Amino acid sequence: MHEFSLARNLLEIIREELARGGYTRLYRARVCYGPLSQVAPSALRLAFDSLAEENGLAGAVLELAEDPLVLVCSFCRAEFTPPEQSLFAICPGCGQEFLHQVKSGRELYLDRLEAE
Repeated sequence: MHEFSLARNLLEIIREELARGGYTRLYRARVCYGPLSQVAPSALRLAFDSLAEENGLAGAVLELAEDPLVLVCSFCRAEFTPPEQSLFAICPGCGQEFLHQVKSGRELYLDRLEAE
């Protein structure tokens, strides 16, 4: 379960941001991830909750938001979001099924913190 390592790294980043802003209490952390990031949301939330208690951030809420997969057709350069979040999709511009490039969908990032 690599979500435990992700949660540990996420909490380290959050602690650094809290210290930088002079904040002492975290209410909410919003994390965005792409469908190709290999993140299991329930496992990440469980790991975050467990580690947050150990790191003095008990009660903080982890909000997870999935960003859409966006592909770029290698033939006609059309950008599109496949309906089934799969790399194997038909380009709406030219009908090509393969060799699309991923524009977004692999990301995992801390989007926003609510703290005081």
